[in-house]
Amino acid sequence: MSKKDHTMLTQTEISFNRFEELNFNRSDKVLKGEDTLIPVLRVIEGANKGEHYILSKDQSIIGRDRKCTFYFKDPKMSRKHAQFTVEKRSNERKENIVKIVDLESRNGVWVNEVKIATPVEILNGDTVKIGGLLFGFYLKFVEEIDLENYLFKLATKDITTGLLTKSFFESSLEFEFRRCQRYKRPMTFVIMDLDHFKKVNDTYGHPIGDLVLKEVGGILTKQLRFEDTAIRYGGEEFAIILPETNSLDAIAVLERIRNNIQEHHFRNADNEKFHVTASFGLAEFSNDFPDTKSLVDSADKSLYQAKNTGRNKICQIKKLAKIA
Repeated sequence: MSKKDHTMLTQTEISFNRFEELNFNRSDKVLKGEDTLIPVLRVIEGANKGEHYILSKDQSIIGRDRKCTFYFKDPKMSRKHAQFTVEKRSNERKENIVKIVDLESRNGVWVNEVKIATPVEILNGDTVKIGGLLFGFYLKFVEEIDLENYLFKLATKDITTGLLTKSFFESSLEFEFRRCQRYKRPMTFVIMDLDHFKKVNDTYGHPIGDLVLKEVGGILTKQLRFEDTAIRYGGEEFAIILPETNSLDAIAVLERIRNNIQEHHFRNADNEKFHVTASFGLAEFSNDFPDTKSLVDSADKSLYQAKNTGRNKICQIKKLAKIA
C-alpha cells in the first residue's frame, strides 16, 4: 500500500469513528428529548465551499466588513450585504422562522435564483446567493454540523503542515489583489522554499521530512497574524499573503520566520538534532502588476535569486535584503 493510500485509509477510518461517536450522542439526546434542529448556512459554490455558518443569534449580518457576524473576503459582496433574523415559531415547538433582508447591497440578494426586494422567509433546502457565494440553507442536528465541519477540515487542510491547501490560494490572492487596486492599500506576496530539502529526505527518510514540514507549518502559524494567509504551495514550498503590509514590513516579518526556522532544533529518528534553512522571494503590490499571475511571477523570480545567491535569505527583485 502506498503512503498516499495509507493516509486516505486512515482519514476514512477516523471519519467513520467520528460519525459513530456523533450518531451515538445524537441518539442519546433524542431519548432525553433534547434534540433540536439548528438553522445553518453552508457554502455550496464559491471560495469557502463546504464551510458551515450557524445562525445562532437573533440577527446575523453577512458582508466584507470585519465587524459583520460572518465576514468574507469576497469582492462581490458589499461591506454589509444581508441580514438574517431568527425567531421562534412558538415556545412549545422547537422550530424557528428564518428571514433574510437585503441591506441595500450593490449586487443584491437572490433566494432560489429570484432577486428579493423585501424580507423573505427561507425554508430548509433553499439556496441564497450573496456576492460571489451560493449558500444552501438547512435545518440540521448539531452533530451533523460537527461531522461535516470535521470532514471539511480534513479535505481543505494540508494533512502534513496543518496549513491551507493550494485550492484556497487563487481566490485568497485574487481578493487581496483587487482590494489593493480599488482602495490603494499595500500587500506583499511571498514564496518560501526550504533549502536542500531533498537532502533531508535522503538522509533521514520521508517520515522525518514530513515532520520538518509540520514543524515549519507551526512556525508560520505562530509568527503570522490572523489576517495573513499561509498555504502549502507544493512540496517544500509555501506561499504567504500579507495584507496591509509593504515590503519593508514584510521583510521584518520574514526575518523572524527565517530566524525561527534556522534556530529550530529538528530531530531525526535517533533524536539527534539537525537544522534547516529557508529562502524567501517577495513581491509588493503596485500598479506595475496587471494581475495576480505577474505578482506571483515576480515573487518566484525573487525566490530564484535568493536560491542562486547563497540561500537562507530574503530577496526582492531590484531590492535585495541579504541576511547573514
